[in-house]
Amino acid sequence: MKKPIQIIAFLILCFLINKANSQSQESFNELIKETNGFLNSHSVLNDYMGSYDTFISFKESGLSKKRIESAIMNNDYEDGISKGKDSIYEAYLIEELNKLIKSNVYKIISHTKFKAQKIDSLLNGGINIVKSEDNKLYNFSFNEKTGGTYRSRISIMYFSDVATENQANQEKKEMGKLDPYEIFEGDGFNKIHSIPTKEGTKYVLESFVRGCSWCFLSSIMLVKFKDGVFHQDFLYSLDSRNPTEGIEYNSKTKKITVDYVTDDLTTDCYCNNSQKTEENSNEREEVKKKCHCTFQFNGLNFFLMKKGSEKVKE
Repeated sequence: MKKPIQIIAFLILCFLINKANSQSQESFNELIKETNGFLNSHSVLNDYMGSYDTFISFKESGLSKKRIESAIMNNDYEDGISKGKDSIYEAYLIEELNKLIKSNVYKIISHTKFKAQKIDSLLNGGINIVKSEDNKLYNFSFNEKTGGTYRSRISIMYFSDVATENQANQEKKEMGKLDPYEIFEGDGFNKIHSIPTKEGTKYVLESFVRGCSWCFLSSIMLVKFKDGVFHQDFLYSLDSRNPTEGIEYNSKTKKITVDYVTDDLTTDCYCNNSQKTEENSNEREEVKKKCHCTFQFNGLNFFLMKKGSEKVKE
């Protein structure tokens, strides 16, 4: 039979554990609430260059009182704050919210309660969240709102097999040599698929971004996680003037199809990126063509199964 002092110690320990768990959940909830506030404020801001001389009231900025006071006191934005010190230029507010949202997403994915949460149902609109079928690889992305026709996005990756301490320090590691997500640099992804192989699970990532008024870049890559870092096994990308052309992936048949008509961005038919880079460097007469490539997954990687081209009749 346990002695009374042992029972009391056991009850105190249980109380402390429950209290710690409760505080942890509370801190996570507060983090989600704060991030949603930033996203709401960010979503209503105008990202066109012509509106960048507009002042936004600090009261409507979504920034905390502490952050506002710090910005004013330290003159963080020079001429970006009104003479009355009650508002901030829209461009500077966008920049500030971009940093806060990004920082909070890193805090969320490193939080002890993150894995138990359905994060895509907790965060508001304004941030795009895609994940693989095995719920291990995530991409968070949101509009950077730089004001140009290039619709750049801030992108953050999360993989459950990366050590928690690495996730917590990921923001600091972005400029380092040991970034496990280095190959994912860019504007985020639209879809992520998982594929089991004898070398372990691999991932197919699809992306699409508008580079200018009529410039569209689509790409697809196959990656694997090995020795703490993601490695690229396959990559195909396409620059086109037509947003409806490009790359399609069928996750059931594990087949990639590429269909496009040549233009000034992609002037010939290419079924590999190195060929495109090499041949595009040579001057030659442009002939409009209809191009096709088919890649099939063979259990480990994608291989070119079919290619074709035909001249387009003017």
